Amino acid sequence: MAFSTMVVLLFLIVFMIDTFPQYRVRSDWRRIAANVNLSTAIFFALEWVLRFYSFPRPSRFMFQPLTLVDLLGIIPGFVYYSHSNENSFGYAKWLRALQVLRVLRVLRLAEYSVEIYVMVRTLRKSLLQILIVMMIIVLFLLTACFLLFYAENDSLDVVNVRWLRKNHGVVETSPFQNVFFCLYWGLVTVTTVGYGDYTPVSPWGQVIACFTMIIGVFTIVFPTSIISNTFANEWRAFHRAQKLREQRNLHREYEHKRHDLTKVWQYANQDYEAPGGNSRSAGDTQSEELRMAGASQTGHQHL
Repeated sequence: MAFSTMVVLLFLIVFMIDTFPQYRVRSDWRRIAANVNLSTAIFFALEWVLRFYSFPRPSRFMFQPLTLVDLLGIIPGFVYYSHSNENSFGYAKWLRALQVLRVLRVLRLAEYSVEIYVMVRTLRKSLLQILIVMMIIVLFLLTACFLLFYAENDSLDVVNVRWLRKNHGVVETSPFQNVFFCLYWGLVTVTTVGYGDYTPVSPWGQVIACFTMIIGVFTIVFPTSIISNTFANEWRAFHRAQKLREQRNLHREYEHKRHDLTKVWQYANQDYEAPGGNSRSAGDTQSEELRMAGASQTGHQHL
């Protein structure tokens, strides 16, 4: 996995350098970038095939999200691109852009890293709650955008086909020509970015903008609190599971040692067991050795 990550980093570095126009016009760099692109594509394709054949159920492997992402990142690596100066991106520039999906292969580190696995599990468990909160926020956002459209637009210029508004008594073209412009403004406001390219000038439009800013605060607070609480619970659960596993390993090791000592004790006691089944004590063994020594001395005296 470390080598695969290094290959991803190599591809990412080359992919980033390839965006510089001073490198794109150089034929030697285009050849290097093409070779690196093809080599990494072949490596990832071989790895994908090996994963496919080693998976217990190949049909299930095909429909995994990371498998499809890997496939979308591998296929554009085998497509020929034009490197002419008139079309520096090539005729299939969007297909080429899909190669950046190879960076998502780093998510496979979750199979080996406990921390990344806990984070992925946290996002998976928080997904439903975040979707519910975001759905409520989107409903408020849509309502605010429709209200802003009617608050900012005063009249329709039939000749030029455009909406007009009054900005401090001066009639001008409204930047909110349809509700999609309002949605763009709403997303910029809710996410607290605030580009300032579209701004309401009417009193009611500014009131609606204030409510939209308040909604933006909840947009940041709710998902953050949900993810942080879920992550804390998952981290505590992981540590509890780790402690239980360590306790089970210690208990298993203790039971194994006790079993070994029992077997050694049984083997040691076999030397003291009599043929009739009665065990002999150390004193009986010693007296028997003394009798045998006395009998041998008597025999020597007779001789």
